[in-house]
Amino acid sequence: ALRHRADRWLARVLELGTLAVAPDEDGPIDLILGTRLALLEQPEFHDSDRIRDLFATVETKERLVEILDGMLAAGGTRVAFGDEVDEPRLHHCALVASSYGADAPIGVLGVIGPSRMDFGRVIPLVDFLSHAITEKLSA
Repeated sequence: ALRHRADRWLARVLELGTLAVAPDEDGPIDLILGTRLALLEQPEFHDSDRIRDLFATVETKERLVEILDGMLAAGGTRVAFGDEVDEPRLHHCALVASSYGADAPIGVLGVIGPSRMDFGRVIPLVDFLSHAITEKLSA
């Protein structure tokens, strides 16, 4: 069951990854954001100011890319939460991110959520998917 779910996730990530690197009429897509509805269901985000801050930050794609670049400067899968997140509007969130690409990073896969997220599940998933994407892109 876990392998089947991971395969479904990988298929979805590859689909989104393909969209991310395919140019469109306005040029390349730099960032793809997953569903925000799942965040709205979390108790931490019932506060309208918190969710507004979160959405304002992710809507500013350049700022989100800066945050992720800063996290991933040392390579590997990284976790940041609270004051470790280089954006005051996200101090109530946690980020798990990993870069992908064979010779050099060409993209980032990440999860933003409440600081109480299940890191034991999210970290291995992000790590696995980033390696799987790298492997698929290298094939």
